[in-house]
Amino acid sequence: MITRTKSDYFYSGSIVAVVSLLVAMASYLTGMQSFYYVSFALIITALALMFKSLHNDLMEDFGSTLYATLAIVFFVVLYMSQRLEPFEASFLIGDASDYYWAGVSSVLKGDDIGIFLPLASAVSAIGFKLFGYEHIALIEVIVHIMVLLSIYHLLKQYLLTPTIAFATIVLVQMVPLDIWLSKTTFSEPIWQLLMLILIYYSIRLSKKAKLQYIDIVPLYLLLLLLPMSRGSSVFIFIMLGFISLYSLYNHKNLKSALLIAAGMVVLSISLHYSLEIKEKYLIGMQYRRIMPHITISSLAMIFYLASAIFIASLFFIKKIRVGWFDFYKTIVVLSVLFKISTSLFFAHKNGIPFAKLLYLNEFGLLRSDLGMPLALLAIIGMVYLYIKALRGDRFSLIVVVFYSIFTVPFVMQNVSAIDQHEMLLYWHRYYFSEYLLVHLIAISAMVGLWYNILLKLRYSHTISNLLTVVPFSILFLYSINLHLHNIVTSEGYLKGSSKFFPWLANRVNDGRKVAVVYDRDLHYGIFNPEQLLYRGMYVTGLDVDNYQEIASKEIKDDMSISQKLLKDDNLLILSTNSCLIKRDNLIFIDRLSMPLWWRRNTDDIYHSSPVHTNMNACLYKIKHHFEINREIYFDRDSEIAPDLITDGWYQFGKSAIWSQLKAKIVLSNILSSQKRYLLEMKFGVYNALKKSPKDLIIHINGREVLHKSIIQQYADFYSIDIPPQIIANGEKNITIDIEIPNAVSPYEIGYSKDRRVLGISLYSLKLSEKIEATK
Repeated sequence: MITRTKSDYFYSGSIVAVVSLLVAMASYLTGMQSFYYVSFALIITALALMFKSLHNDLMEDFGSTLYATLAIVFFVVLYMSQRLEPFEASFLIGDASDYYWAGVSSVLKGDDIGIFLPLASAVSAIGFKLFGYEHIALIEVIVHIMVLLSIYHLLKQYLLTPTIAFATIVLVQMVPLDIWLSKTTFSEPIWQLLMLILIYYSIRLSKKAKLQYIDIVPLYLLLLLLPMSRGSSVFIFIMLGFISLYSLYNHKNLKSALLIAAGMVVLSISLHYSLEIKEKYLIGMQYRRIMPHITISSLAMIFYLASAIFIASLFFIKKIRVGWFDFYKTIVVLSVLFKISTSLFFAHKNGIPFAKLLYLNEFGLLRSDLGMPLALLAIIGMVYLYIKALRGDRFSLIVVVFYSIFTVPFVMQNVSAIDQHEMLLYWHRYYFSEYLLVHLIAISAMVGLWYNILLKLRYSHTISNLLTVVPFSILFLYSINLHLHNIVTSEGYLKGSSKFFPWLANRVNDGRKVAVVYDRDLHYGIFNPEQLLYRGMYVTGLDVDNYQEIASKEIKDDMSISQKLLKDDNLLILSTNSCLIKRDNLIFIDRLSMPLWWRRNTDDIYHSSPVHTNMNACLYKIKHHFEINREIYFDRDSEIAPDLITDGWYQFGKSAIWSQLKAKIVLSNILSSQKRYLLEMKFGVYNALKKSPKDLIIHINGREVLHKSIIQQYADFYSIDIPPQIIANGEKNITIDIEIPNAVSPYEIGYSKDRRVLGISLYSLKLSEKIEATK
């Protein structure tokens, strides 16, 4: 049953896959974005090596290079065709949004804004770096191919022939749940890949009677990664303990057992670091569910002490020789007891019936995700794997241990087939992802058992293959819900939303505040734009802190906008109808119309009808009125200065604006003609020198208030009194005319080729009341 290739391409590919994720993590944590390209190159290399292993197997089984190549091409085309519709998490509230935006933030801002552990975010960062907002999840699609190839390799090595194992992964990649897991920005594709590689390494290490240091290094690298993906990686301690005990009892090799057990220290270091970088999530939201008052230091100390105690105990265990002791039966019994005891604990803790938590939930999940026939087949297959484990089958034993230890994160969350997470169409997420792997192995075990029965009936290999593949293919295809399949292959939730954030970020200067007005008809399920947009606006550098809900029919020129919103720099109006309005205090910038698709009821996506609508986004700059006692800066980022200057000015510079020979400024909305004002201006006069002074003449409302000879060109402050008689009764404006009669251009004085005649370089202006001056 076991097929080997001359070169272990899959083993090499698995190592490269682990290294690629380590490089992604390094890039994410250090901000070295160039490493994202290195990581992606390594992912492609790992894929190529795994495909090479598959190709060699099929070539040997088919007896034809052409057929093997065509089979792989068919697999890739079928796989990608079902995953081309991008899943756009940009508007999605929930875990996917966190992974998505943490990855985007890593590229755009170089920081980690995510709540959850960062490995999935690091991979999403690669997707964003290479494929942009819309196709960010394509990187997860690519990574997930390695998941299927890893399933194939395990099945081929221990349960099925290469042909049947290949047919199995072709069928699995058509299951709606598998399609969805592979095309989201969740951590499922990465976590499943790491778990499968862990199982593979565990089997590989357990087979060797004597380990070399080089054999153990890939495991250590994997252990460094695991805590960066999931808090549940703490349960890998049990897997390491089991493998080291297996090596000790079956190979009588203490050194090998110690090398494997030393991985606990590596795991502890990585877990300790993950606690440091994600304390709020790991300590506050996970470990304190069981240990309410635990701290980082005390939890890390538990990891280190447990590792040290177990490693030390190996010396003692080696000396024990019990003749009646059956290692396989003991491990299976302990695994079952562990599964039962953890279910009992959380059933009592959460007030849930024990039977429901132990097996009814799992059966419900299987039935809802894989259909009744495959659910029954998986359950029978699990019983078969337990029987094989009792008999000492290494692969089955490791699967049973793996299945048992991940009972904890499963029952801790009290997942059910009607879980509220279905509202986001990701069916129970990682609570079920470990179980999904085991159930697929259990189904494959039954396929292998049927194949062996056919061989015993003296059918040829070809006939046995056909009699196995055909009926089980029919069973798989019958179990696939076509309606669900259509949803996950053709819909990307809030499809079209990816245009919004780059559009907005490119039109609003970084750091500028944006106020949002949205109509109350604009909803995605239970979420309104305030919830849907907040994270993305923050990541793209926009400050959004004011929202206002309004009826769509009220979005018109004279609409009522809160004064609090009008104090911001920009106004964004979102509506399913027109968002175009005309107001004196708003300057229209741009409009975006986004066709969006989603399901009407996100609590029941399967039965709800599709919604097709347009989101219209209109962006305006808010004009701020000139105010007394407020200093105005005339730089290119000023929101007020452009409204004050009229004739005789050039473009705004970084910190000032140049005037021509004559220039005009109008200050509007002056409150009173009975008060005296002080005008303070900071400016420099071009080429004003002692040997060539420049005349400065300033008129206010037509009356000369300053006539001065300027002999230095550097910026200085100039103060001008404006007596009440200058402002006529009823006049609300102050018009300032500035003239440099003998202004010159840089070209005239031989300084440069710039032929512009330059007057003053204006930096700032302030008008204030002189209260005591009127006495």
